[in-house]
Amino acid sequence: MNFQEKNGSNINEMKEGKMPEVKNTKISEGGLVLHTELVDFPVAFVNALRRTLISGIPTVVVRDVQILQNTTQLPHEMMKHRVEMLPINVKPDDTTTIKDAKIELRMPVITEAKNVTTDDFVVSSANPHILMKDPEFDTPSLFLKVKAGESVHITGRLALETGSSSQVSTATASWKVDPEMAKVEREKYVKENESDKDAGTHFDNFLVQRCYYQDDQKRPYWFNLDIESVGVLKAKELLSMAVRILRKQVNDYISEAMKNIKHEKDKGVFSILMDIGGHTIGALLQSVIYADKDIQFVSYDIPHPLKPAMAIQFATEKKTPEKVLERAKQLVEEYCSVIEDNDGNRNPV
Repeated sequence: MNFQEKNGSNINEMKEGKMPEVKNTKISEGGLVLHTELVDFPVAFVNALRRTLISGIPTVVVRDVQILQNTTQLPHEMMKHRVEMLPINVKPDDTTTIKDAKIELRMPVITEAKNVTTDDFVVSSANPHILMKDPEFDTPSLFLKVKAGESVHITGRLALETGSSSQVSTATASWKVDPEMAKVEREKYVKENESDKDAGTHFDNFLVQRCYYQDDQKRPYWFNLDIESVGVLKAKELLSMAVRILRKQVNDYISEAMKNIKHEKDKGVFSILMDIGGHTIGALLQSVIYADKDIQFVSYDIPHPLKPAMAIQFATEKKTPEKVLERAKQLVEEYCSVIEDNDGNRNPV
């Protein structure tokens, strides 16, 4: 019994892909909002980019919080959490500020009830504006309500972290609607539901999402990517950073994978099991490896949800596993380069 008979047929029937491109980039709200369209990119790459934007961007946060005095009604745990969630107006590459800056809130004797805002914090830094104000109204953030007779004294420092906080309020990838298909399908749906006076509205609000641009195999190939930032980084910077991070993650994984290739008992079957990867990298590599016509089967798996290990397995009798991985790396590099080198005819609005 060969590999396909045991694992099911997964013969690659994908056609040669078209050259990916970036279209119709629009930037608004002072650079905080970006819309662009990605054409002829794999679904897995677009999703990997979205996932990186959501949880992979390094963010400057408040850490090492010390509550030296607190007689307010807010418990210490909530006070600490609230300080750590303050938005910081420092870029990830500003290492000097991250290392040296300190913040302090000291109110030893409160004589009357008041609202404490980020303007009440004392900042020890060459940049006195590290506590970000509301980007829309330019007002300080409300931190705490205190009463007469209460006191509070808090200190904190800055740190750079990934995953715990984010400057990205929106990072969505959607399939672009094909207007010609939508028109045909709408007329068909309304005709089939003549007794329903709201059929057209129902289609416009819900079913139109099925009418996306499709390739010969009915798969989406044209995507809307929308990014909105609420932090110090502009949306375009976030996209560029996400591309660099994704490329580095793939390159690091491939470099280690080259050293950990295991030849399985079945002819032409190879597997890799390492404590790096995850769903973002796994799904992306599965997609780009599958695009190789010399691959008969590929899959990835996360063996345990609480452990970092990721396994990937593929079958080929025409290439060495090293060449398969190298080609996957080159494809991801090409996709990343297209986004970096093309602003999609950017138009500020």
